[in-house]
Amino acid sequence: MRRSYIAQSAFTLNDISVRPGDILVHDPSNGNKLIVYRNKDIFKIMTLSPLGMQTMLKNDWVSVHEEPSAPPALSKAVEKASSVKTEAPKKVFASGNELMTILKPVGSPPESKHQKQKKQKEQ
Repeated sequence: MRRSYIAQSAFTLNDISVRPGDILVHDPSNGNKLIVYRNKDIFKIMTLSPLGMQTMLKNDWVSVHEEPSAPPALSKAVEKASSVKTEAPKKVFASGNELMTILKPVGSPPESKHQKQKKQKEQ
């Protein structure tokens, strides 16, 4: 799971100097990659074990960056939208000629006299 951290103090990590305010993103599921952002740009990409991140947290070098939660009204709307049931389209079993009459596009040309006579005979 990817987690974001904000540097609280200056420290050196693998020959780079991390400054207060730098954002560190650690992704253990992607080969323990650590991405250091400075001034909204990627500053350095390296590997770092989860133990290294725990040590930085324990020594108060970094703090966990929490994402702001959604407003309660928005989350209720999302719950209501997810509870709406949708029906699957109905299957139509028909031969080629019947299928063409069922799937007639909207605004199709009027039927010819021959087609009308054929329908009357079928009924």
